[in-house]
Amino acid sequence: MGSGQEVRLTVRQHQRLGLIEEVLAGKRTQVSAAQAARLSARWMKVLVKRVRERGEAGLIHGNCGRPSNRKLKAKTRGEIVRLYGKKYEDFNLNHFQEMLKEREGWEKPPSRESLRGILKEAGLWTRQRRVPKHRLKRPRRECEGELMQVDASIHEWLGEGTGYLALVGGIDDATGDVPYAEFFEQETTEAYMTLLKRVIERRGVPGALYSDRDSVFKVNDEKERERALDRGQRPQTQFGRILKDLGIEWIEAGSPQAKGRIERLWGTFQDRLQKELALQEIRTREMANEYLQKVFLPRFNRHFRKVPARRDVLYRERPLAKDLARILCWRTERKLGGDHTMRYGGRTWQVLPHTRIRALRGKRVEVRKTLSGQIQAWWGSWRLAIRPAAAEPLPAKIVTRVHTTRSIVRAYR
Repeated sequence: MGSGQEVRLTVRQHQRLGLIEEVLAGKRTQVSAAQAARLSARWMKVLVKRVRERGEAGLIHGNCGRPSNRKLKAKTRGEIVRLYGKKYEDFNLNHFQEMLKEREGWEKPPSRESLRGILKEAGLWTRQRRVPKHRLKRPRRECEGELMQVDASIHEWLGEGTGYLALVGGIDDATGDVPYAEFFEQETTEAYMTLLKRVIERRGVPGALYSDRDSVFKVNDEKERERALDRGQRPQTQFGRILKDLGIEWIEAGSPQAKGRIERLWGTFQDRLQKELALQEIRTREMANEYLQKVFLPRFNRHFRKVPARRDVLYRERPLAKDLARILCWRTERKLGGDHTMRYGGRTWQVLPHTRIRALRGKRVEVRKTLSGQIQAWWGSWRLAIRPAAAEPLPAKIVTRVHTTRSIVRAYR
């Protein structure tokens, strides 16, 4: 039955050959052979004909041993190797595939596994082993807007030696969506106020905020806590007061691992965003923010957004702009002097007369500093007009004592 050439069959092909030989010997029908081989009767008829004409080689596919028609051309493979080695050597395979499509203009880039094989053959890819860690999985919240994790990643985002920036952002616990993120000089109360303002303007008021125990969220100074308790007040930061006014629950994380979603988000951003900023030759915080918000975040949310367990959206309706500005500010109290002046921010402020309010000398007023830097003074629900007080003239004559080795002299100005 052989054709004189060496033929290597698989175990399955050997089983089929035995059934076909029984059919050719008249011991079995083609239908029963097809049922035994779990093939259609039509395909068994084709195989019987091939074996009758070509012997065992009839079971071997005609393309066996030949290069696949789908194999990438040598020129394409060489371009992949060149691009990865020159521009994208630190990118993971998914990110590299996205860059081929978006930056290099490839309409249909090869699959991740095809890229892995090409780069591995060229010696540019090695298997990256990760040490497994034992973790207890916390299930995601069911609805979008139910919980948002917030944090800051302080890193040399614009390249080594360019200085550290704080990337402050949040991630929706149910969907993995990043509603907003921005680069700031430092992780401050102002940065988190800006983050919360942008999220509320774009999505609405989230139900709860999950963060670490940074001093932005919690009063960590023991003396300050004691002073607040002595006054009969609950120790509260400016941002904590804002959350309370907006009706947002604050949940503190006991460790970085507890807020794992946003920690993993920063790992992904440091892997992807930093490399893209370098590709774009971005060297300023302003340009980095523009690229982050117009290009990177929309694409990131499209690729990594998860479908929540429930379709209900729990973001609450945002307050009016004037009410939001009233809430998102710094508040403190100052006592007015006999001349209706007060000290704030290293300056003296003059409170001007109000047509409906009697003299307020000796009274405590509320001072607010808005996100735009405006200073306001309030007495209950009444806003007071204020202006920087005129600088006091220096005395014409200042007497000081200057000690010398001989005597004490008087210096006049």
